[in-house]
Amino acid sequence: MHYTSFSRLIEGWVNDKINTMTASPYSKGYFGGGETTHTVSLKKRRSRSHREEIDDFIARIPHGASVLDVGCGQGRLLTRIKEQRPDLRLSGIDISDVKSLVPAGVAFTQGSVEDLTNFYAPNTFDAVLCQHVIEHLVSPINLIAGIREVLRPGGSFFIETPNWTRMYMPFSFLYFWNDYTHIHPYTPFSMSRMLLEYEFSVESIRTLPSCTWRIPGRFKKSELSNEKKQPQKQSVSAFVYTHQQSSFFARGLSYCIDPLIKDLLIAVGTKP
Repeated sequence: MHYTSFSRLIEGWVNDKINTMTASPYSKGYFGGGETTHTVSLKKRRSRSHREEIDDFIARIPHGASVLDVGCGQGRLLTRIKEQRPDLRLSGIDISDVKSLVPAGVAFTQGSVEDLTNFYAPNTFDAVLCQHVIEHLVSPINLIAGIREVLRPGGSFFIETPNWTRMYMPFSFLYFWNDYTHIHPYTPFSMSRMLLEYEFSVESIRTLPSCTWRIPGRFKKSELSNEKKQPQKQSVSAFVYTHQQSSFFARGLSYCIDPLIKDLLIAVGTKP
């Protein structure tokens, strides 16, 4: 068989396996047995930025819906949502006391994101967002189970986390292990399997770059100074500060190479 024909045959077989991935609930399917009732299709779409992905999700939330930001941190995502959708009822939860940092009018709860059911009643929210939280958890399945409990039937979720490719970016300040609190990297397959085992309906699993192309002159612009110009209540993050300590060459290389490596993983779906 000609090499090209053989490679196309293998590629087609692999794509068929990837495009129809099934799993069953964790308690049964993970250890074998059980029935597979859900599928997820990995659709190819035009290249989009991660900001467009989150904006599209926010725009599709029903009017007047109740929304929870899991691991809200400094409240940047909540601020973004409030600016775009003032009609939504917003709540945030974080293990740290960041009540003074979240926007006014947001119902903040201090607590572990792995124990959502201890703070919220079942079927409370129409949408749950979780940005760069799950990779910090020892027991991510507790978070996923909690999200399923607090979501109403038909409610949607948005999960964003570093893609596994960040483990192979030591030249970049985005290198996965540069954050000493990171525990679990995820692949599209592992993310989709985890969600399907908890019987979520997965709309899409996408990988995309977090960086955009920049001209060399912009490498010298300090993100540190940009943050200082913004009227924020919190100090500059240690992550941004550490980035500023990297060499000009390292920053330039990361801004050129990062867009070629899809280092973000985004999962979107609903609770049936």
